[in-house]
Amino acid sequence: MNIKTKMALAACAALSLASSVMAQATPVIVKSFSPTAIGLNGTSTVTFTITNTIALAGVSFTDTLPAGLVVANPASVTTQAGTCTVAPVVTAVPGSSTISVAPFAMQDVFGCVIHVNVTGTTLGLKTNNVTVADIREGVGNTSTAALIVIAAPTLTKAFGAASIGSGGTTSVTITVTNPNATALTGVAFSDTLPAGLLFATPSGLASTCGGVAVAATGPPAVLSLSAGALAANASCTVSANVTATTPGTYNNVAGPVTSTQTGAGAVSNTATLLVLAPPTITKAFGAANININGTTSLTFTVTNPNPATAITGLAFTDTLPAGLVLDIPVNGVSNCGGVVTATGGTNAISLTGGALAAGASCTISVNVFGLTDGTQVNTTSTIASTNAGTGLAATATLVINPIIDPEEAFQVAYASNLPVGDSVFNFTNTGTLTLPTGLTTTGNICVNVYTFDASEELISCCSCLVTPNGLNSLSARADLISNTLTPGVPTSIVVKAVASRPLGLTAAGTGGTCNASSPTPLTVAPGMRAWGTTLHALPTTPVQYGVTETPFQPAPLSVAELTKLTTFCGFIQANGSGFGICKSCRTGGLGAQTK
Repeated sequence: MNIKTKMALAACAALSLASSVMAQATPVIVKSFSPTAIGLNGTSTVTFTITNTIALAGVSFTDTLPAGLVVANPASVTTQAGTCTVAPVVTAVPGSSTISVAPFAMQDVFGCVIHVNVTGTTLGLKTNNVTVADIREGVGNTSTAALIVIAAPTLTKAFGAASIGSGGTTSVTITVTNPNATALTGVAFSDTLPAGLLFATPSGLASTCGGVAVAATGPPAVLSLSAGALAANASCTVSANVTATTPGTYNNVAGPVTSTQTGAGAVSNTATLLVLAPPTITKAFGAANININGTTSLTFTVTNPNPATAITGLAFTDTLPAGLVLDIPVNGVSNCGGVVTATGGTNAISLTGGALAAGASCTISVNVFGLTDGTQVNTTSTIASTNAGTGLAATATLVINPIIDPEEAFQVAYASNLPVGDSVFNFTNTGTLTLPTGLTTTGNICVNVYTFDASEELISCCSCLVTPNGLNSLSARADLISNTLTPGVPTSIVVKAVASRPLGLTAAGTGGTCNASSPTPLTVAPGMRAWGTTLHALPTTPVQYGVTETPFQPAPLSVAELTKLTTFCGFIQANGSGFGICKSCRTGGLGAQTK
């Protein structure tokens, strides 16, 4: 090889080396975002890393951000410590879409790292290209980086019912939704319930959001989620049961909801729960006291205390105490709607399915009848409703006066051996009865007389009204057997006398009427206290009774006697035929001696 060839080869090698050095002399730029996903109006840091292999005199670049991506406020422009031997001049105006670096010198193999904050103003994928250059070495490479701006999760809240009664329960449910095609992590929210709204026991806490859901009892009560996760375009729920004892309107907003990728989103809608006050019930008797066998009204007043909400499904029951029953007729009146049950002669009143408009009241009124004396304390059940919970019971008191007990004020005696050869019965009303309290009272009584033959067939009946300290008389011949139901004249008769309180007797013990077919205003029963004696006929014409008789003795009505009494005496009283009706109730005695 000659010298010229060698020189030519050396020249080619030098040119190749020079070309290689020149190819590696331009700066190199790498662009990246951190984080690579942000929420709308969130912030990411864009980093420009510039490297070089030789000393450069004037490195620069201009980065035009894609639509929907602007320089953040503040831009927070920094250069990484230990890089950039000459601090570059970076222009990054908040709100603008351009980041530029003026030409700056770089030492051989040193590098420079620049950070700028950017903000995503619209949703979507933001792909960004930037090209670096040197004023001497020319254009370097182009670097591409991508940032996705995603929507924050959304939050909605709802109560399981629009309203509950005081002390009732309903659910509260918070729904979290991911509107993005990208999964979200670190999903979290907190919901502080308004004062007075509490978690029920048990709370019934449930979650489909992953992470940790908590129902903290407080106060205040707080429902929260942390570290939840949501797949792309998915939703999840967190729920618990709540209650309140204080009526009112409870407005509640949850959130904001956050995620690792998006930061804080919006708060939820306002959920409203109305807690209704329960209905109230009061009751009152029409009089503070009545006499035994007297009547008075009993009125229940039901009130809806809620000014803007109707109440439905009103219900209560009231069982009268032993000394009271519903009168016959009941004369029941109601404007409470629903169904009122009140049957005369029973002791139960009830309402089902009642309704009341907002702020309204209604009444139920019945008549009651006094059975036994004493203080009658009457308490209803609680007053229930479908939508407003359960209110308190009501109590009322009625005193039934122990006016004259006819059986204690009543005296009966007989007289015999009269010149006319007849037995005469004297019925007296002592007129005064000392009560256990030390008080005294007086009143009219009825003496109901029933005459039976030897086979217990009823042959006559009558009732005599006897005034206090009064005396009435009956003749066995003239009054009891001269007008019998059965044919012929019996050889012996059984006379039974029952004392009762007149129907319609006033509180003062005056007035009233007697009815032998019903000796008390209520049902008679076997064993009712009575006085009785047996009279035998004398061998005289007309038949006379009364020379060898015994006094009246306690003699309760038998079952057979009671059956005949209630069957035939009622018939006598009803048809007024005259047969079997005692002739008279004479005022004053017939000359007999009382025993």
